[in-house]
Amino acid sequence: MNKINTWFFLFIISRFSLAQVDIIFLNHLIKNNCDKELKYYLSTYQNQVEKSDTINYLLCKYYFLKDDDKKFFFHFKNCTNLVEKDTVFLNGITFKYSRKFDTITQKFFSYSLHSSSKNYQLLKDVYYNKPISFSSLDEKAIKSYHQWQKSLKKSPVIAGFLSALIPGSGKIYIGKPYSGSITFLSSSILFITTYESISSKGIYHPLSILNIMFSTTFYITNIYGSINDLQDIRLKRYKQFIYDLTESYNHHNIPNIIEK
Repeated sequence: MNKINTWFFLFIISRFSLAQVDIIFLNHLIKNNCDKELKYYLSTYQNQVEKSDTINYLLCKYYFLKDDDKKFFFHFKNCTNLVEKDTVFLNGITFKYSRKFDTITQKFFSYSLHSSSKNYQLLKDVYYNKPISFSSLDEKAIKSYHQWQKSLKKSPVIAGFLSALIPGSGKIYIGKPYSGSITFLSSSILFITTYESISSKGIYHPLSILNIMFSTTFYITNIYGSINDLQDIRLKRYKQFIYDLTESYNHHNIPNIIEK
């Protein structure tokens, strides 16, 4: 019955209104998840939607809760001045997109927002790897932050050089001693097997050629593996820090953003 009443009201508005969006009614559609009705209603006021900060602000919240990133950013860019003032909403946006770890995170932080939200500024500084204050961090977050920073101090060039010098040493350098030890032992076995094959059967023997191929491939893979592992460790520790930093935020309050 409510749906029928809503559609009837929409019909009346679209035919007899003075081409002004009814903010109260718009808010009603958003709060009650009336997707089809909302789409129909907004289609009759497209010009106003694009120009009104308030309308974009409401739709920005709506699509944020709907996890529709494309539509969220479409409206977000047109109401940043209102989002800046709503610290609860901005915190929710910041925590969500900080955990995306992709181009969407970059897109969000590319906007210049002037907000009193300490969480927004903190996570933006973290994203751009700027110095941060530890006063607002708990012990767990501080620990994971230092682990992340420690991984950033490791050089992929040094990791690759060490792996080329002594297979496995690059992995030990980046903080993977077990993997490095296994790589060293495996390389040693392969090189010894290759050496014995060449010594006993000659370098042109099929078995010797096969051993040379395996040893060379393993050697090169060991170098690139150390470099790639360092990148993986950096990303993993960055993600862990972000999770530790944001876990205290009550995500159950996010649906209440729409009420504010």
